[in-house]
Amino acid sequence: MIFAMSFLSMLIALGIIIYRKKTGQPFSGKEIKVVMLIELMAMVLCGKNMLDSEVNFDGRIERPAYGQGEEETELVVEGDKFKERMVLCLSERNPGEEEIEEYFRLAEAEIDESLKGDNPDLMHVSNDLKPQSSYAGGMVDAEWYFEDGSYVSSDGSICAGPIQEEISIYAQAILHCHKKQELYEVPITLVPPNIATKRGWKQRVEELLSEGDDPDQAEYILPTEVDGKELNWKKAVDPSGFYLSLLGIAAAIGLIFSRKNDKRREREKYQDALMKEYPRILNMLCLYVTAGVTVRKAMQRMVMDYEREKEKEKKKKAGMELLYKAVRELDSGVNEMEVYRRIGERSGNRQYRKLSLLLMQDLKKGTGNLPLQLEQEAEEAYEEEKMHLRAEGEKLSTKLLLPMMGLLGVVLILMIYPAMSGIGL
Repeated sequence: MIFAMSFLSMLIALGIIIYRKKTGQPFSGKEIKVVMLIELMAMVLCGKNMLDSEVNFDGRIERPAYGQGEEETELVVEGDKFKERMVLCLSERNPGEEEIEEYFRLAEAEIDESLKGDNPDLMHVSNDLKPQSSYAGGMVDAEWYFEDGSYVSSDGSICAGPIQEEISIYAQAILHCHKKQELYEVPITLVPPNIATKRGWKQRVEELLSEGDDPDQAEYILPTEVDGKELNWKKAVDPSGFYLSLLGIAAAIGLIFSRKNDKRREREKYQDALMKEYPRILNMLCLYVTAGVTVRKAMQRMVMDYEREKEKEKKKKAGMELLYKAVRELDSGVNEMEVYRRIGERSGNRQYRKLSLLLMQDLKKGTGNLPLQLEQEAEEAYEEEKMHLRAEGEKLSTKLLLPMMGLLGVVLILMIYPAMSGIGL
């Protein structure tokens, strides 16, 4: 079935290639070769999988080797008149005794090679050792212990103070493979670090610093050389200036984001103001137009009333400011259709763009339906305003929830603390 579907897929691909050629949009020769090569490889793979699942399958499934983990095999079982797809989970095969011994030997060989780390060998250890948690390709797990942990920690790092003479200890690795474990001990000799290495040089400098520490002296004189090599000292630079510069950068970035947030809040505030004024503007326009006043005259009268109100209250209104600019453009001779279009464009608001469209359609067609359209638009605007106010109220209630929870916690503490103190808790 899958092989047949793969063959059908190749025929479809071939049909697409022929169709493109007939319609005058042929694929290039390279593209055709790539597509057909993929389809042929798919058919070969389907054929191989079909042979493996039906012809060459004798009911035996090889269990995964030790260390490979559990494997899932998808099977199809048929019997009587039933057919079902099933998944068989096979756990990994348990290793034999000889295999376990072989894994242990491999692990021991790896330990002898890798444990020394950057040291020349395990008899001259002055740098940290490198014990691993697993060996033999993950087949053997290891737990490490070092004799007299005051010198070497379990992770192999040298944790003692300056080593003045050779110290012999044992590293012990408890090796685990399947259900068997084995103890492997490695002799180690710790030696004073070579002064040619950074660790040895640092240790020697620390010794000189310790030798020159005399509490009876008013000043501490730093050593000028170590084993004939000159030492140059300087105080570490106080990084507070650098941290302050980072703070300045952070402040600059914060100001950028703050200004962006301020602009966003200003836009939101402006849009809210437009939305709140929209129903009132529509009602005023509807009243004037219903009374037989043209839209142009209606806007002029509305702007005149707004100017008197603005002079009295010293307060601007976003929606009326749009009409104010529109009236000024009309008075300066700008085309009326263009003025109405600019109202919606300047506002950046969906409702005002719709109003612009209504005014432009009325000016162009003159159907006389503008009063009814304005009235319907005003009703929709009032409903949207109600929904907007309800959403704002829900936001405010959510913001007040955290302070209320804080107050509740304070009340609970004031009630519980005296009671707990009274019973001596």
